Amino acid sequence: MKNNQVMGENYRISPFTLDDINNRYIDWLNDPDINQYISTRDNRQSLETVSKYIKSFYDTVEQYIWGIYTLNQDLIGTVVLVEFDRDIGKAECGVMIGDTNYWGKSASEEALRMVFDYAFNVLELNKITGRCYSTHIGMVFTMKNIGMTHNEILKSNHKTYNEKHSDMYTWFITKSKWSDLRKRPDAYV
Repeated sequence: MKNNQVMGENYRISPFTLDDINNRYIDWLNDPDINQYISTRDNRQSLETVSKYIKSFYDTVEQYIWGIYTLNQDLIGTVVLVEFDRDIGKAECGVMIGDTNYWGKSASEEALRMVFDYAFNVLELNKITGRCYSTHIGMVFTMKNIGMTHNEILKSNHKTYNEKHSDMYTWFITKSKWSDLRKRPDAYV
């Protein structure tokens, strides 16, 4: 297995495989309240489409997907590293919390912290980027709170779940900034 389990304070991330796909996960991907900010929202998901997606993470040279679990073993979402560019040591992160009971409970922040530690220390990346809609307030808060720098605004060229157009924010964090943040006792990372 090319990506390992990582333990956090309140959650853990573990490789997400075909065995982890269940009806609950597929229901999240088809729920308009949950999928409103993910790119697959316009496509009805099934066991076949989700299996193909998950297999793609293990068929490629470098692409990672982890399930986000409570310490009690409950799956609550997924987190990914994709779009690798090894020439400059960069990848893009993404997170989806499907269990709405965990929205606003720092699950995405803790999962991303574990992924950042893994990406910078094990995979030896130099930069991680991310994107989110300007209207996705929870993710904007998460990106700021974990120390990512707001990079640019892609103006109104991204269709949201309600057929309106929204700005897309891009974010990044470098290995050196992440290392500095991890050393500060007052930093919330």
